[in-house]
Amino acid sequence: MKFKGIYLLFCLLFFYSSVFAQNDGSEVSRSQIFDRLEARAKSLATRMQEMVEQDSSPPVSPSNLPKDQSPSVFVPPSQTSPSLVPESDPVKSTRIDLKSPESPIPDDRTFTIVDEENEEYIPIASSQELNGDYYIMPSLGFVLTSESKVNYKFVGQQNEVKDLDNEIGSGVGIRAGIRLDNFFTEFGIKYTSSDFKIYGALPNNGPIYTGVGIVDILNFNARLGYTFQVNEQLSLSGSAGLGLANRKNSFDIDLGIGTNFNIGSSETVLSYDVGFSLCYLINENHLLSLGYNYANVAKISQFDALNLHYFELGWGINF
Repeated sequence: MKFKGIYLLFCLLFFYSSVFAQNDGSEVSRSQIFDRLEARAKSLATRMQEMVEQDSSPPVSPSNLPKDQSPSVFVPPSQTSPSLVPESDPVKSTRIDLKSPESPIPDDRTFTIVDEENEEYIPIASSQELNGDYYIMPSLGFVLTSESKVNYKFVGQQNEVKDLDNEIGSGVGIRAGIRLDNFFTEFGIKYTSSDFKIYGALPNNGPIYTGVGIVDILNFNARLGYTFQVNEQLSLSGSAGLGLANRKNSFDIDLGIGTNFNIGSSETVLSYDVGFSLCYLINENHLLSLGYNYANVAKISQFDALNLHYFELGWGINF
C-alpha cells in the first residue's frame, strides 16, 4: 500500500508538471508572435515613411544609402547611370553621361539636329534689315577720262581735229538712297574735274603750238541697284542709272608768236552710268564703301563724247 501511494503521488506530480510546462510554453509563443507582429508593423511604417521622403527629395546615389537600405527603384542590368530617379515620378528625367558607352541613347524628340552644310539653316538678313531703310553717302575719289577729239579752226585755216591727252582728275560727290529689301534706289550729284593737253603745228610748216585745258562735269543722276549680302557685315552692290550732266570744256593755245587762241564750250547733255561697290558695315549706323563707276557723257559742240572711269571711297550713314 505504501509503495502504490508513492507511485500515485509521483504520477500526479509528473502530470501537473507537464500541464504547467505546456501552459507556460503556449503563453511564451503567443507573446513572441505579438512582439514579431508589432516589430513588423513598425518596420513597414518606417519603410513607407522613407519611400515618401524619397519621392519628395532629389535623386540620390545608391552609394550614399545605408548598407541595410536598398534603392527603391528598379535598375536594369544594362544601365549603369550614376544618378537614378524613382519610377513613380514621370516628370523627372535621368541625367545622361554622353561619354559612357552604356548610357541610354535619347530619341529624336530630345535634340534637334541642325545641318550646318545647309545654306538655309541660318538665313542672312537682307540689306534693309542690317543697314536700315535710308542712307546718305558722301564720297571722294579720282577719275580717268578717255582720250577724246576736239574740232577747231584757226582764222584763215582749215579745221583741225586733234586728240586731247587727258590726265588724272579728281571728283567728289554725295548720294542718298532708299533700301527695299535687297534692292535700292538712289539719287546723287557728282562733280569731276581733269586737265588735258593738246599738241599741233600750224599749216605750211608753221610753228608748233601747245594747248592746255580743263574739263568740268557736274552730273545729276538716278540709279536702281541690287545688294548681295556676303555676310552680316560685307556686301556687294551693282547699279545702273541715267542722268543729266553739265559739261564744260575749255583750253588755251599758245601759238608761239605772241598770239593766244581760246576754245571753249559749256552744255547740258545726257549721261548714263554703271557702278559696282564693296561695302563694309562698321556698326549699325556707319558703313565704308569702295566703288567703281563708269559714266558716258555725250558730246558738246567741238568736243567728242567722253568716258569717265571714277574710283571712289565713300562713308555712309544709315538711318
